[in-house]
Formats: sequence, structure tokens, C-alpha cells
Amino acid sequence: MTKTYKISGNDAVRLARRENLTIRCHANPIDPEDREVTATEAKEIIREDARLIYVTVVPTGWRDARGNHCDGEGRAVESYFNRYNGEYFGPDDDGVEPCWSQSILRQFAYATDGVSGTVEAASLADAYRTMSARISDAQIADGATLWVEDEETGERITMSHGETL
Repeated sequence: MTKTYKISGNDAVRLARRENLTIRCHANPIDPEDREVTATEAKEIIREDARLIYVTVVPTGWRDARGNHCDGEGRAVESYFNRYNGEYFGPDDDGVEPCWSQSILRQFAYATDGVSGTVEAASLADAYRTMSARISDAQIADGATLWVEDEETGERITMSHGETL
């Protein structure tokens, strides 16, 4: 299985234009739904908070500074990301960076105290992060529970009562 990556901010817009990717905006207080946005909308949102804009991608090869496909021998996709916060570094000193294709989003089941349904995400971990962001601090203090499950594999991530996110 190919690892999925999330690239945010201006790099997301740049790569979306180059690779014909779908740009998304995280749910936020003004717009409570995670949704698809245009490059123009994304640039406006980035002025306020670059972390809201992202593309979800899988690597498909390598491009040089001129945008041509090139050999990636000796390069690792992981080295183009900050290992502590996941931030994408962009092209290396030679102008080479991975090329990308759209990651296919899937449906994952979820349940919280009294609410259940499905959430669309690229991975089980992404689905868990999306749903945990929807639980308030007050709900956590009251002992809220959450689980997210990949119904194809049966794998599940569970938040216990009172766990801090």
C-alpha cells in the first residue's frame, strides 16, 4: 500500500496546479464543512491561515526544476517532509521533488456518544483526526468516547473516556 501524504498552504496550491490535484479546505469556524476549493479561493484562505488548505496525495515519481520527469535514485519521499510536524519542504537544492497524484478518499465508519455515521478521508488516521476535531473540550471533560473504523479491514482507532487529544 502506498503511503498517503498531506501537503498544505502555498505548496498545496502550486502542486495542485502542476499535477491537476483537488484542493481542499479543512473545516473551520467560518465554514464548518471540509470542502473542495478552487486555487483562487485557496489563495484567499491562505492569507488568513495557510494550514486550512491542503491536498492529499501519493507519490508517483520525480520532477526536476523545469518540471520534467527525472530519476529519483538516492532520494526518499520522506526526506521532503519535516519528521516532527509533517511540513512539506518543497524541492531540494537541485530543484528535484516528488511528483504526485490524487489520493483516493474512502469512507470510514465512526461513532461518538449518541452520534454515528461515515466520514470521508484518505486513511483511518486522517478519519480519526477529522472526527476528534469535532469533539469539544467540554465533551472530553464529560468523558466522551469516539471510535473510527475501517470496515474493509476491521481496524479501529478508539479514544477512551477522558483521553486528551
